[in-house]
Amino acid sequence: MTRLAQTADLTDIQQEILSTVRTFVDRVIIPYAQELEHGVIYPQ
Repeated sequence: MTRLAQTADLTDIQQEILSTVRTFVDRVIIPYAQELEHGVIYPQ
């Protein structure tokens, strides 16, 4: 999967934050996004 943002010059802390966000999105957002979008459901 390609990434939209270029991340070559990030600090170690920034890379860790990005990794944490990616993990969260992969585990919490992606599995439900298609279902919610097709059901026209937009949680608060």
